[in-house]
Amino acid sequence: MTEFTIENIVVSTSLADSLNLNEVAKILPDTTYNPQETPAVILHKTVPTKAVVMIYANGILMCTGTKTLHDAEIIIHTTTKILYIAGLSNTETPELNIQTLVASYELQKHLNLRAVAKALTPRCNVEYNPTQFPGLIYKKADTKTVVLLFETGKMICTATTVEDVSRAIETVIQELSTCKKI
Repeated sequence: MTEFTIENIVVSTSLADSLNLNEVAKILPDTTYNPQETPAVILHKTVPTKAVVMIYANGILMCTGTKTLHDAEIIIHTTTKILYIAGLSNTETPELNIQTLVASYELQKHLNLRAVAKALTPRCNVEYNPTQFPGLIYKKADTKTVVLLFETGKMICTATTVEDVSRAIETVIQELSTCKKI
């Protein structure tokens, strides 16, 4: 398995069919709720790590900013427990769904993205327009995985599983090894 660094995990869960966000904001400490700006109660957590929890009226809770699933679980379960005790959540231990993993990987070499795009375009789903975005966008056909390649050799991958991240990075490395003058 390729060694990469998880930079962010976005996790969601369902707490109830609906939530009274005014009540949620009163019960949870360190929250912001301004329905004219955002249709969610925003909770800023610092323990066990910095993260943002957004709680919506439809009962969905989203957690972003953690680098481990364990940290996301702790944040969601402590938040859910408070809401459950207050009678606002249907569950004390909700099922978590990973929405997105963001990982980074260093190729340890610089890339000529114009040459890479030219070499990969016939056989891969790639986009490269440096006037709009400084990186090459590589989309895996069989998954929702996207890899961004930068001239510095840095890769950023978004996927829904660790296995998809690893496979995508390995695929891109393999594709790059077939390119000349990159």
